[in-house]
Amino acid sequence: MERWQAEGRAFVIRPSVKTPISRIETDPEKLQQVYDLGLADGQAALPALNAYLAGR
Repeated sequence: MERWQAEGRAFVIRPSVKTPISRIETDPEKLQQVYDLGLADGQAALPALNAYLAGR
């Protein structure tokens, strides 16, 4: 994935900070925190994503 990103073949959105949860997390507060982080990171990536898509 990193190679494709470097080559411009993929646009990758990753969490801006390490997420402190496991794949089987059930604590609603922790899940909400990770959801909110993903939402904020996704919104922050929109201008770059639009530019990436416009250049394709």
